[in-house]
Amino acid sequence: MRTKRTVVVLAASLVLLVLLAVIAVKMLSPLGGPMPVYQGKTAREWLNQSPTNQAAAVTAFQEMGPAALPVLVHVFQKGDPSWARFYRRAYPKIPRILRDQLPLAPSPLKLWASADIILTHQPDAKTVLPDLRRIWQDTNNPSRPILTGVILALGGKLGPDTAPATDKDLQAQAKKRPQPKITDPRLDAVRDDSLVDFRLRTAWAFWKSGHKTNEAVALFREFVKSKPAPTCDWAAIYLSEAQPEDVSLIPFLVEAVHSSDPRTRSAATMELAKYGPAARPASHAVQEFMQAGDVESRKLCLKTLGAIDPEAAAKYPGTSRIGER
Repeated sequence: MRTKRTVVVLAASLVLLVLLAVIAVKMLSPLGGPMPVYQGKTAREWLNQSPTNQAAAVTAFQEMGPAALPVLVHVFQKGDPSWARFYRRAYPKIPRILRDQLPLAPSPLKLWASADIILTHQPDAKTVLPDLRRIWQDTNNPSRPILTGVILALGGKLGPDTAPATDKDLQAQAKKRPQPKITDPRLDAVRDDSLVDFRLRTAWAFWKSGHKTNEAVALFREFVKSKPAPTCDWAAIYLSEAQPEDVSLIPFLVEAVHSSDPRTRSAATMELAKYGPAARPASHAVQEFMQAGDVESRKLCLKTLGAIDPEAAAKYPGTSRIGER
């Protein structure tokens, strides 16, 4: 009986490996011609690695030139097919010695976000606008929200070509234009911090301007769980600002309060106040920050404590006065 079970397990494993190999070949197959190569890696390999090495990928595609653009177009065209979802689920479960021989399996959201950034840094990217617009017309394609931003960033139009807009049309468009969102200046503290993923900083700028807000929120949520500090801390802070009703962010904000960066600690502490008593588990972290912080940080912590844990706040002098300011 044990031998039969072993044979069944081995057979199933073999079938899985063969299936993964077939999918891997499909992922790496050329798109109708030789795949451009830079520093020993194909364009598709550079794209798959781009979520973890964005700057190098941008440089690689610039060096490969127009011949590499179809790879970026294809990532939007294929969307997120069932075979790709199966590959991502199975990839982490296979033995490492075999996994190292297979291509990476990044999430489609990461690939679309990377392709977005790479395309907008390519001098010849406008040449693929007709292809991108054709893909965008498929309303069932899950990459459509990000693709919308790509087309607009490249100066393209989403609908059919129309006559030039009149002054009256432009005035009407200006009235409909999203108004910038007013946020606390402390939330911009890391806008030039190279340690924070620049895609997150860019998404925050878009969200503040009122453009691509859905895509920005999706990126915030993705980075909260997929990126190391300080990026994940600021992703939680920005997501809290964008979706203040989401109490599931409280544990992530607590982690941010424990950061070694005072700017991160201040921004996270400020965000926690809006959750009121629901954020009481953060009280200890806020008190620790208060004891180690400067005068301004202490005022901020006292104000947050007054909102999330009034009993703890009552132990410190000046809480009521600060709350009235």
